[in-house]
Amino acid sequence: MDAKSLFVSVQSFGRDHWNLLAYIEVRNVDNKGVLDPRHMRCNPERHPGLEANGLVWRDAWSTRLKEQTWVGHDDWDCVDDLREAGFLTVDGTGLHPVVKLTPQGVDMAHALRRHKMKGGSFHDFEPPSFCEEDTKPVAQWLGLGWPAPTFVYICAPCQNAFNAGMGDLCSKCGKPATHQRRHLPA
Repeated sequence: MDAKSLFVSVQSFGRDHWNLLAYIEVRNVDNKGVLDPRHMRCNPERHPGLEANGLVWRDAWSTRLKEQTWVGHDDWDCVDDLREAGFLTVDGTGLHPVVKLTPQGVDMAHALRRHKMKGGSFHDFEPPSFCEEDTKPVAQWLGLGWPAPTFVYICAPCQNAFNAGMGDLCSKCGKPATHQRRHLPA
């Protein structure tokens, strides 16, 4: 796949996209979303002015997807992919971008962190899916703009109901939460 191809699906993201999402989460916590260009793989032919480490681009540094390498694609392209996926917003200027995680980006970063804490790697991370209703804020919760917890998730294998977010594990069988939900009484 070459760098001029269109957006790749979240399910195809590999270690470079997930590593960058984890880095962006840290930069949101510690640096108000300002990325350090010295820590970014940059193809200066694709992103002139953002290259800060003085190295000449090598195709060996291209973005690794689950099944293949995206030749010429760098971390700044991954930022665009994460934005297109709805995980972050990009503000600031072209030479001084500021990235902010969306509520869906926060949830995905949390799922990634849980995966890593269990011994997983960026390469083998399988992102949980979000249904359209999960991405719509329906009420302010804790002042964060996240949906209020008005439902429980149902574990598909054991039918155990539990309060969770997408990607959380069932306390009974250890499987991830699914889209099937039972709404709580209002």
